[in-house]
Amino acid sequence: MTRAIAFGCAALTLGANSVAITHAHAAAADSIAVNREPGRAAADSTFERPEPPEDTPAGADYTEDRADSLSSGEVEMSFGCAGAGGSTVRRRQRVILREPGIEAGVRQGRGDALPGAAARVRVAGGWLALGGTSLRWGRGVLVGAEAEPWRSRGLAAEGTGTRARSRETAEYVRPGVLALRIGAGRAAGSAFAGAGIGRGAAGAGALLFRDDRSRAIRPGAALWLSRDALSSEIALDGHGRWRGEAAWIANQRIARVSFAARLGSPTFRAASTARPGPATALSSSLDTRIGPLGAAAQAALWRFRPARTGGRAALEVRALLPQHDALALGIEERHGTRHDREESATRSFRQGVWVGWSGGPPGLALSMRHEQWGRRAPWREPVRRVAVAGIEASPAPGWRIGLTHTVYRVRGGEPQYVGEQDDDRRMLRALSGAGRRTRLEVGFPAAGGEVRAALIITAAGRQPAPHWTLDWTRRARRP
Repeated sequence: MTRAIAFGCAALTLGANSVAITHAHAAAADSIAVNREPGRAAADSTFERPEPPEDTPAGADYTEDRADSLSSGEVEMSFGCAGAGGSTVRRRQRVILREPGIEAGVRQGRGDALPGAAARVRVAGGWLALGGTSLRWGRGVLVGAEAEPWRSRGLAAEGTGTRARSRETAEYVRPGVLALRIGAGRAAGSAFAGAGIGRGAAGAGALLFRDDRSRAIRPGAALWLSRDALSSEIALDGHGRWRGEAAWIANQRIARVSFAARLGSPTFRAASTARPGPATALSSSLDTRIGPLGAAAQAALWRFRPARTGGRAALEVRALLPQHDALALGIEERHGTRHDREESATRSFRQGVWVGWSGGPPGLALSMRHEQWGRRAPWREPVRRVAVAGIEASPAPGWRIGLTHTVYRVRGGEPQYVGEQDDDRRMLRALSGAGRRTRLEVGFPAAGGEVRAALIITAAGRQPAPHWTLDWTRRARRP
């Protein structure tokens, strides 16, 4: 009933003047973008290969929210449907409202990976968030999700909040000279509640959390500091086990440099993640550009425990060519494991190489990428080969046509993820075996909003598997 009322109110609001809807097309795989002229496509890069969080089941698709771009006084409504072959059509709908003192949204639909409602309301000089909030303290060591050292910027990367796939979270935040933060939620098989305070660059927090299996209630506490280029956190769980982390980031005119380290107990248990990251880790990264040339490099070492260690070294060189085309060349080598599980290989070697290019005249964006990974140097005994080609055209104002074709050959235990984005979500599709995946997208203005349609055909066996989606979205400003 509540959801029906919310959708009814949004429908009445849409009688106001509509505003233009813009859509930024995402490449087939997330990348560290080459510095380029605004509005032009970047050369796809696998320096940051799209991968889900480590606690995602192996080989499973992953879906997460995208931040909306609504301004105060705007409301957005979307209706859509999706189907696969001759299966039943699945409908979904969404509404988001943003006002000076309230932000709210609701999704519903059978089979939707992100159902539920969320609201953020101004209360007593602060903000109360119910559902959909992503709790995070400090660097995410105790509450949140620790940065993963094998990512492009290592431990110095921007961490994330709790990886709760449900909407069972609540948080109250009041800024000020003495900032207050109170939060509770369920994530990764545990429930937790606690409070934190902060003054200037320093903060502290304490909580209680209960494991769903043992039913035991344990305390936890953390101290964190963030000042200029340095940020750090140290945390204790209920059994006296500790973990600490610090990162230094320098943003200079032509380069961004970072160094980070983590130490602590291998059995430390955070409040909001089922699989804590490695207990010991070191990482460094460099991202620079001089004129038309740029480079990104990263090196990291980590250890879960003596039998579970790993390392990564990667380098990518980028160049802006005449006519604003872009080229990226990269190489990477990995050792060890990224999992603290018995079925994981204790000592594995992977070496990869890739090349990406993008360009095209105004109104037409072209991109190509090829990557190959092997068990032996140099790139021998291949375990993954992927080639992606894409084209996007804007034949008329408000119109967009995009086509992406992926050819892949992936051995067992080496899933390949393809990034795809909708208006309100980002999806990582897991591919395995050998096959082809083609995605055709069309977007055009209609009925005061925008229609987006996509046809996806994955041919990984004898019979191709077609999937399709159709969505209509309209954004309006309240009078």
